[in-house]
Amino acid sequence: MAYGVTPAGFSQKELDAIKTEIEDELRAAFGPEINLLASSAFGQITGVMSDKLAELWEVAAAVYRSQYPDSASDEALDNVAAITGTIREAASPSLATLDNLYLDPATTLDAGRIVSVGANGNRYVTKTAVTNAGADPAIFSVEARSQNTGPVTGYSGTIDTIVTPVAGWAATAAIIAVNTQPFNLSGGETLTVKVNEGATQTVNFVGGDFGTPGAATAAEVAARISTDLTGAAATAYTGEVHLVSDLDGSGSAIQVTGGTANAGILDFATALVRGLNSEDAILGADEESDPQLRVSRENELELLGQNYVTAIRSAVSAVDGVNEVFVYNNPSDVTDPDGIPPHAFETVLRGPAATDADIAEAVFSRTPAGIQAYGTTVEPVTDEQGFTQNIGFSRATEVDIYVELDVTVNTAPGSGPVYPLDGDDQIKAAIAALGNSLGIGQNVIAERIKCAAFDISGVVDVTVFTIDTVFPPVGTGNITILSREISVFDTGDITVNS
Repeated sequence: MAYGVTPAGFSQKELDAIKTEIEDELRAAFGPEINLLASSAFGQITGVMSDKLAELWEVAAAVYRSQYPDSASDEALDNVAAITGTIREAASPSLATLDNLYLDPATTLDAGRIVSVGANGNRYVTKTAVTNAGADPAIFSVEARSQNTGPVTGYSGTIDTIVTPVAGWAATAAIIAVNTQPFNLSGGETLTVKVNEGATQTVNFVGGDFGTPGAATAAEVAARISTDLTGAAATAYTGEVHLVSDLDGSGSAIQVTGGTANAGILDFATALVRGLNSEDAILGADEESDPQLRVSRENELELLGQNYVTAIRSAVSAVDGVNEVFVYNNPSDVTDPDGIPPHAFETVLRGPAATDADIAEAVFSRTPAGIQAYGTTVEPVTDEQGFTQNIGFSRATEVDIYVELDVTVNTAPGSGPVYPLDGDDQIKAAIAALGNSLGIGQNVIAERIKCAAFDISGVVDVTVFTIDTVFPPVGTGNITILSREISVFDTGDITVNS
């Protein structure tokens, strides 16, 4: 049998064949009666030499396979892919917006401050500094990235613990009334509030609360709220009313749910305020695996082909921060039903972190001469001759999807799968993951989203299910997503009643 590089490829000599060859050579040199048992001196030498030679054949086989993208791996695959300009994507962190930061006056939150999901969960680090230069406490926002790379989750309202504290910064949930004093309260009005996601509490304003009916001060309003609420307190600052939970960190939440004293008078926002982030983190990615790198290499090689639609999609997909791309092509002589002019194409993408300039450069790099790059965003690009080319593309309109479901669950051990303590959060995560896998222009199929709940242990039935583009959701059917839209599911917009 031929070994080494053959017309059929590389044929590796295995250990048994090597051992047989050495034994045959020894018999030829010392005679057929030579003792080659494993316990003999020659047998032991044969075994040692066979192992070492087999290792050399393994190295030779690895070197041979390292030259080809389908068989190379690790650094060898990096080297092969680099020949055609494909570089393995490095791991990236998840990105979260900490938009519920309640800071005292003259408080600076430096870059590098660490927060986490609970006391021991995923950690996020602030990217920039933020300062409250005002005279009163206020709510601020800052971007943060996960301390570790990869798809590090940070679901809405779950990043709630300060790991590296700063004086004047607390992880309490706070909400500030939009309107300022004087407030048109005369007595008889109410304010309904949920504190730390407990039962709804009612604040009852009475005429004796106010020195001047119809012109209540922030201090008078705050005093009444603090008297009637348990687990929260209100404070007046320069005509504003601040409502703050008495918890600091995990479990801290506050929500004004309604009441005649709110709409048009105090105007507290009615969304639930929980944790330091009101929306899910944008997930990062692990380092590109060998199979993914092979696909990336093939996609980038397509950039050199004649199919410019595929080439443009591949080029824009490679832009940092782009999550989803779809290219619509109109080769006809008339404007198509989507409004794309004749002999033009439109690149529709989702990628909040990607810059207009980078996207336009990627589109321009693969735009054929004489074809219009159409879109709702137009970015100038200077070509190699110094001329300005106006390159169009469109950012997909994000359609927020709201979901509410009532689930029947099993909590009795020994009678089948048991619903976990964090089952509600697991259902939210499962629905969000499935929903966010939908691409640009893909409709939301209600039954498919509903079924995600059954992936969680102990879920017996979903008795009520509503899904809509408004809150609270009232629809039960599919949601149509247009060609320039993409559905967005956030765990903070999903309500589970178990």
